[in-house]
Amino acid sequence: MKYSSINVDFKDEIKELRTKLTNLGAKNINIKKSYSDYEVTFSIKCVDNKSEITKIIESAGVKNVRANDSYNGARFEYAIDDKTDEKEVKKLIGDMLRRKNYRSN
Repeated sequence: MKYSSINVDFKDEIKELRTKLTNLGAKNINIKKSYSDYEVTFSIKCVDNKSEITKIIESAGVKNVRANDSYNGARFEYAIDDKTDEKEVKKLIGDMLRRKNYRSN
């Protein structure tokens, strides 16, 4: 019988956690370990959905974007040139919103 060995490095859990939080956009990350638990504090900047969606819609080439928002969503109204096909614009805006993980109808 032959014996062999292998060296294994343990994961640095704090470094791995800090990296994952940084990739998600967290700032001011503070991690404290006590026994087997971690106490994590961080700050994260949330996106203003209304302004982001307005920018997406404006980038599709429409004008005069107005929003009426409610608790769980918003209705966006915009002006389209007479020469532009409304269905194509709606499809373009819908595709752009889906890429940013928004749902629209």
